[in-house]
Amino acid sequence: MTTDVVPAAVVPPHPAWRSLLWTIPFTVLWTWAIYSLPVLLESGLPALAVRLMVHGLIALGLWLGLERTDLTSDQRRTTWLAIMVPFTLWAAVAWTAAINGVFRMGAFPLPLLPSAIFLPVIIGAPLLLLSKRVGQLLDAMPTTWLVALQLYRVFGSQWLAYWLRGLLPGLWALPAGTGDVLTGLFAVPAAIALATGTAEGRKAAILSRLGNDHLARPVPTDRSEYPEHRHRWLSQCVDPCFRRAVLDPAARAVAAPAAPP
Repeated sequence: MTTDVVPAAVVPPHPAWRSLLWTIPFTVLWTWAIYSLPVLLESGLPALAVRLMVHGLIALGLWLGLERTDLTSDQRRTTWLAIMVPFTLWAAVAWTAAINGVFRMGAFPLPLLPSAIFLPVIIGAPLLLLSKRVGQLLDAMPTTWLVALQLYRVFGSQWLAYWLRGLLPGLWALPAGTGDVLTGLFAVPAAIALATGTAEGRKAAILSRLGNDHLARPVPTDRSEYPEHRHRWLSQCVDPCFRRAVLDPAARAVAAPAAPP
């Protein structure tokens, strides 16, 4: 993945924090609507709207990322379908099962919720890691996209609304809702700061992510936006002149560890 670098002189003073002028009012309005209108909770519309929006953003970001690669139009279309079709089917099956109470405790002798969470990852992760096209996609996709995508987590304010209405215990709802809201609010500022390409921008983005994620729910955190956490083949990491190099005897003697005294 690459980061779009913008010269610091082009960026107006404090542009990153201006996004808070619309994300904060939106988050407050969303929380107020869920708290004040119980009919929304009963209808399930907020949860459905959030999932459809996130699904659409993932599909759009995937296509825009593929357009930045050197793949042909047919290859881009095939790759997009190969990722989105299984992802959509899994989301539809999991959503339908949840509505029908399949994941409730005691519904089946064995708990099915862990299987719905981990089986797709266990099956899909190796396939994605071994795919050269997915590697090209990640190399072409700007890091800032993956940071800004965390904006959807402002919808986690619903956990705070549930707590205020007495529907969830504060022991779970407060850290979950607070962590989600802070991460979502600072996602766009962090992405803008990172896009400047300056050391201050990168530091602000990292501090924003680390400072907010520790309050979020105890689930695995996606660190794929950081280059040091990306999967790489050895041939992509070393200098081209060093690949398949063979040390001569003199160099091997120097490189070998010293024998113990």
